[in-house]
Formats: sequence, C-alpha cells, structure tokens
Amino acid sequence: MAVGLFLIRNGRPDEATPRFAEAVQLDPDNAAAHVQLGEAAARAGKVDEAREHFATALRLVPEWPGLGERLAGLRKDRAP
Repeated sequence: MAVGLFLIRNGRPDEATPRFAEAVQLDPDNAAAHVQLGEAAARAGKVDEAREHFATALRLVPEWPGLGERLAGLRKDRAP
C-alpha cells in the first residue's frame, strides 16, 4: 500500500486505485485499504465509489477518526 499512498500524495489517484483495490480483494475486512481506495476514488472524482469504500471502512471500524466527517462531506458534495 505504500506505493499507492505515494501515488495519491503525488496527484496520481488513478494509478493508486489498482494498488488499493488489490489490497481490498486480498482482505475485504482491511478498513485501511478501503479508506485509501475511497480517498483515491474521491480524488479521481468517483464520488459514489469513494462513499462506498468509506462506508465499508466505517462498518469495519466505527470509531475511525474523521472518517464519518469525510463521508458526510462527500454526501454534501452530491446534494442538489
């Protein structure tokens, strides 16, 4: 996941996505991988996908700091 984080931080979320998607596929209960996949999706403008991964991470780790707010922010972005 380190390469994926590097790619996100350097403005390349589309390249990071497959790295995190592989981590999620290998371990669907990996909340950190869902968060990072959600972040990559959000930065790539894929809001629905980002929401899905953030929501999954929150189901896995309800007390994840700041994630509820991040998810709520995405919901506001899509409000009419």
